[in-house]
Amino acid sequence: MNELTQGEIIEQVLSRRSKFSSYNNAKINSLHSSLGSTELVNFFNFIPFLFTVNQPEFPGYVKELKIPPGINGYTVPASIMTQIRITNPSYTPPKTRSSEPAIDLIALIGSAGTIAFTPDSDLDFWICGKFSEMDSESVLLLRRKCSIIEKWAMESRHKEIHFFLNDIDRIKFNIFDEDEEYGLSGTSLGQLLKEEFYRSSIIINNITPFWWAAPPDSTDAEYERWFSIIAESPHAKEFVDLGNIS
Repeated sequence: MNELTQGEIIEQVLSRRSKFSSYNNAKINSLHSSLGSTELVNFFNFIPFLFTVNQPEFPGYVKELKIPPGINGYTVPASIMTQIRITNPSYTPPKTRSSEPAIDLIALIGSAGTIAFTPDSDLDFWICGKFSEMDSESVLLLRRKCSIIEKWAMESRHKEIHFFLNDIDRIKFNIFDEDEEYGLSGTSLGQLLKEEFYRSSIIINNITPFWWAAPPDSTDAEYERWFSIIAESPHAKEFVDLGNIS
């Protein structure tokens, strides 16, 4: 069998991405239905927006943070933008960033992506980026922003949410943010958490984990070849490499 050309590989990757997007959108719609009210849906959609701003009038403001972290590929939903213009008429969307967003992927993990979810369930967000390449102060400020938003959600909405900061390069080796709820890191236990992410996650910012676009049961070599081709294409920013799922 002849080896696929780069063009054929890109075509197959984009086809799989389209199918994954439809699947992920169906999970988002299901979550919205499970939330049970427009107020809760708006609350859920408002949370990612808070990582694109750093102003005193919005929850999550950190004075020392020079610019908001930003989220790759994220677009503020029209309904949220309408609400923001009503409640904060002085708000103006930020101009084009001079730097890359700090957050490459934001996703829900856990019961939110399963039939076990109810409106009273916690919301657990994975915040993923190349945090090992950032200075330690910037990561600490991002963690502080997360903590402020968590506290605001509980105080204003009586809703328990959690943020877990995961470094993309560490995820590849099944090493995750250590926290009280999971307490999972390292290869064997980390595999369980990665499997839960693969099975239950809902991607919020229109970015595709590359394992959904690679051929099923790819060898590591095949996965790396396919990703290297996409990484050199105009579609590179549409994907994130969390490692070969196998």
